[in-house]
Amino acid sequence: MSTNQREQIALITGASQGIGLALARKLLSQSWQVVTLNRSDFPADDTFIQNALKNGSLRAYKVTDLTDYDSLRRALEDIKGKEQKIDILFNNAGGGLSELCYSL
Repeated sequence: MSTNQREQIALITGASQGIGLALARKLLSQSWQVVTLNRSDFPADDTFIQNALKNGSLRAYKVTDLTDYDSLRRALEDIKGKEQKIDILFNNAGGGLSELCYSL
């Protein structure tokens, strides 16, 4: 990695909460540019994240369903068209089950 971290751009999937949000906050605090691909909005009361969105160091892209290939492809084409590069990808997006199922 270059010594000038300002030129580094990270793409994080699933950054609107949990580990992804913590990672975005950490990279932003270290002067990285952060691009996110999320289904949900960032917390409105998180002033650090909201300020990063306003000043452009954090850029959020939305995808309705990461399991839908066409939706994901459109989001990725949008990112590719607007971002100059991506230096590192953190594929953090995950899914959950509404209920726990067991197989016997």
